[in-house]
Amino acid sequence: LPILLRLAKDEEQARGTDLMALRQQRSDAEAQAASLEDMLDQYRGERLGVAASDSTRLANFQRFYSAVRETLSGHGAHVDRLREEELRGEQAWQSAYRKHQAIRRLADNRIAQQRREATRKERRTGVFRRWTMLNRQDQEQDV
Repeated sequence: LPILLRLAKDEEQARGTDLMALRQQRSDAEAQAASLEDMLDQYRGERLGVAASDSTRLANFQRFYSAVRETLSGHGAHVDRLREEELRGEQAWQSAYRKHQAIRRLADNRIAQQRREATRKERRTGVFRRWTMLNRQDQEQDV
């Protein structure tokens, strides 16, 4: 039982570590998405100035702006996948946690049972000793 308890604890810790890594990846991806959105907002403001200057710069700007929007769209899908992986990772950790707790309860119950049995055995042994001593005393008095 101690080996199972250790294995369950190790599994729970591993799933917890995996979950933390997934959360960090998702957080980093969301930060990158926010950065791209900020870039788009910044370029939207500059777009007005470019529109007034010349058509070649405006065409280049529009291509660049479209490429960033497309990247942001793809990045949004990546963030969604990371959120799904994080959810699966959280479910895996919760499952490992419940398993670890169940084995811990089983081990705790086993220890409590062993203690109860030891206490009963001590009581029985004590009662037997007292009975034996009383019996001897009675025999000695009879002699």
